[in-house]
Amino acid sequence: MTSTYLSTGAFNTKYLDELLLEAQEWGVRHIELSAGLKTHRNLSHLSAKSDFHFLVHNYCPPPVRPFVLNLASEDKDTLALSQQHCKTAVELCNDLKSPWYSVHAGFAAKVKPEHLGKGIPSINRTDKAQAGIIFEDSVGELCHFASAMGVEILVENNVVEPQNLVHGRNEMLLLATDTEIIDFFSRMKIANLNLLLDVGHANVSCVSLGLDRETYFERVAPFVTGLHLSSNNGDRDSNQTFNKDTWVSNCLKYFEAKYCVIEAYRISKPQYLACLEAIEIGFSS
Repeated sequence: MTSTYLSTGAFNTKYLDELLLEAQEWGVRHIELSAGLKTHRNLSHLSAKSDFHFLVHNYCPPPVRPFVLNLASEDKDTLALSQQHCKTAVELCNDLKSPWYSVHAGFAAKVKPEHLGKGIPSINRTDKAQAGIIFEDSVGELCHFASAMGVEILVENNVVEPQNLVHGRNEMLLLATDTEIIDFFSRMKIANLNLLLDVGHANVSCVSLGLDRETYFERVAPFVTGLHLSSNNGDRDSNQTFNKDTWVSNCLKYFEAKYCVIEAYRISKPQYLACLEAIEIGFSS
């Protein structure tokens, strides 16, 4: 059975205490802790909230000094910060008794916080093959660290928006295509490593790179443990809500995921309920 979580980005506040109150009002008990929370507290105190189940995702808990998490960085300082952040997140998973920690695939570029969502300058790109080697080493080390705590590492596919193409090609974002994902997991073969598939990322990448979305989903399905669910029109990763009549619901037939996360941003309770209906129908089709 697939468990459904709601991302902290879906709520109408960034403050954790207010967010949990809103979750209770909506009847939400499964929450993915993600970037954007207005807190620098040690979130291990959430283990005392026995009425909630938490996941930890990528850039959470948010660091005091912002940086771009990149497990493929050629910059030694950025790489060390990224690796330590992920280990801290795995420790939080252990505290919260959460079985999964998900992290974004890396960048073959020098990325600053102001670039995210606005485009990475092509002059900032680094060697993609070397970035891939660094990323695989980082993920392998993280999986070894996490295995002692019974935590599974999930890597999330990157999104290739048109603004980040270099001469029409994807030169800066790892694990964006179905072929890249298959090649990565075929090489790694680590017991506690699987895929968090962001269907919104996949949709945009397919439009940008001229790939067939249905084929993409079919090919990566064997590696999927978790799903990030949101809608967009293929132009950008806009994290829109969805319902039973959108392509998001229809794509769920390809997957046997252990969990999914509604990752539409700043939604209302009726929109949340429509997403739940779409998920139920999608998995039963």
